[in-house]
Amino acid sequence: MTKDENTYIVKAKAFERIIKTLLEKAPRFLDEITKALANETFVKRFGVSVSMFYFTLEQEGMDEKKAMELTKEYIRMFNVAAVVKNFEKMKDVAKVMGVFSELEKKESK
Repeated sequence: MTKDENTYIVKAKAFERIIKTLLEKAPRFLDEITKALANETFVKRFGVSVSMFYFTLEQEGMDEKKAMELTKEYIRMFNVAAVVKNFEKMKDVAKVMGVFSELEKKESK
């Protein structure tokens, strides 16, 4: 095996360990974020924050349509469902990495 091939395998294994760690830790982390976001105090503060964001844009002279568009983007930044959806994509990456790992094992024999 060449030095470049060996380096590739080491990097692939490190990446696989990172993905596995994320897959193990992320569900609890996402659960805690969801609980925090469902907290009544947070919800009230978030509502005020969104209102202030929109109001400020309008006060600065932005047209209503553009202000609403930017406010929707602001709200999307806090979208836990999108985070979870991206987490599901990470599971797909992990599956692919598992396939690479299996191929590496076969090649090294």
